[in-house]
Amino acid sequence: MTRNKILIIEDDADLRRALNVRLRASEYETAFAADAIMALSIAKKEAPDLILLDLGLPGGGWIRRTRTHGNTWHRWLAFR
Repeated sequence: MTRNKILIIEDDADLRRALNVRLRASEYETAFAADAIMALSIAKKEAPDLILLDLGLPGGGWIRRTRTHGNTWHRWLAFR
């Protein structure tokens, strides 16, 4: 059975770990990024089913960067 993959884009390491624990306990695969630049690269490589996005990221805005690179992801959840 294929598990859904969630990309966690969060610069706070403790919050990333906490989200990872909860999501893996619910049988999701996870990938991580600490800034928008890293996130774009990982999203291209991993093709996640869902992106959890911290809107206050260092390294520039996620939405602006995805538009610049012509990428669109239809399933993402933003939080502060």
